[in-house]
Formats: sequence, structure tokens, C-alpha cells
Amino acid sequence: MDEPLLFVYGTLRRGGAAHDRYLNDAKRIGDAFVCGALFDLGGYPALVCGGQQRVAGELYAVQNVALLALDEYEGCAFNDPPPHEYARVIVEAYLNDGSKREAWTYEYRWPLHRARRIDSGDYLKS
Repeated sequence: MDEPLLFVYGTLRRGGAAHDRYLNDAKRIGDAFVCGALFDLGGYPALVCGGQQRVAGELYAVQNVALLALDEYEGCAFNDPPPHEYARVIVEAYLNDGSKREAWTYEYRWPLHRARRIDSGDYLKS
């Protein structure tokens, strides 16, 4: 069985604060984007899926056990009390070669009252 794919757009990207801890051993598939809106929450970003904007990120093949650890990191593990700030959802990720892949990502679920929209769609360039 193929390993699940994960689209990351913030602190889990290469060079991000959490990349080495969680994805250093994961197989990098390549640069990718999803459709959505990206917001800066002050220290980490929030993705809201849908719409026309491209949100830049990276696609990784990960093991299921890594997804469980990432659920804990994102605060949406089964034992985390709701409401969860993030939810792990399936999105369509587009690679630079034009191919499309289904992948997990973490979508923000709380209000965005004080968040600043990242117009470029790229957290590392904000």
C-alpha cells in the first residue's frame, strides 16, 4: 500500500521550525500548491481551503504513524479536547509538473478576527 501524502504550507516546510522534527525522514515528492486562503496568525499560518488563490507548499509521502504525531503537533489528535484549531482534511494538491494528487493537510477551523491575510499565498515569503 502506498504511503499517504501530506501537503505542508507553514512550519512543517523545509526551513520551517517543525520540519526537522516531523518530516526530516519523510520522502519529499516536490513543490506543490492547493487552492485556498492563507493567513498569518503570528508565528504560524492558517490555511482555509477553497477559492482561487494558490497556497504554496510541499508534498511529502509519510507513514501513518507520522500522521498521528502530526495530529498531536497540530492539536487535533483524538485525545485533544475540542474545539480543535486545525483539522486534518483531504485536498487536491497540484505539483509543478501539472499533476494532481490527493493529500492530507491541516485546515484552520477557528475565527480569523486578528489574522493577516498572506496575499502571496506563500508563508515563507510573507
